[in-house]
Amino acid sequence: MIFGLIGLLVLGEFHPWGWIILLLLLALTAVIFSKLAHSTAECILKVILRKDIKISNLTFKLTIRTIPFFVLNWALWSTGFYILVLSLTATDIPWTVGFGFPLASTLGIMAVIAPGGLGAREGVIVGYLTFVGIPVAEATTIAVASRLWFFAGEIFIFIIGWIAHKRSYKALYEVGYQ
Repeated sequence: MIFGLIGLLVLGEFHPWGWIILLLLLALTAVIFSKLAHSTAECILKVILRKDIKISNLTFKLTIRTIPFFVLNWALWSTGFYILVLSLTATDIPWTVGFGFPLASTLGIMAVIAPGGLGAREGVIVGYLTFVGIPVAEATTIAVASRLWFFAGEIFIFIIGWIAHKRSYKALYEVGYQ
């Protein structure tokens, strides 16, 4: 969400979406780091969903140690998305377009009513790209292409994991473990 907020701020489109995202970011930060907000959120979820939901409680020290890895991950995804948009559009676009993908991915994951953020992520991408000046039809094409791009990456990771699993299973079988 922070990447998306930076992008909205640089694009000059911070209001009103930026405020909504900033409030959501602050609320989620409070739920993760504050014991009172954490237990309150668990109680609210228990009442709404009628089952016990455990929210992970992170320490500030652990979070600080992992931040560089998350920043690197989202920077690479942002760069990839920027290059994807460059390849699919003929208009001149700012580099901040890349920040739309982390924002859309995060909000897509948080969309409770859409499995895998299907539709929610694309809607955020279309909205973000229209802020940049890309026509809605072109932005929609880019959003669908980004879903296919991400899906292709997930399939690639699945195939690599499947091959690794088969190799490790075969190695264990050859040693005599079953």
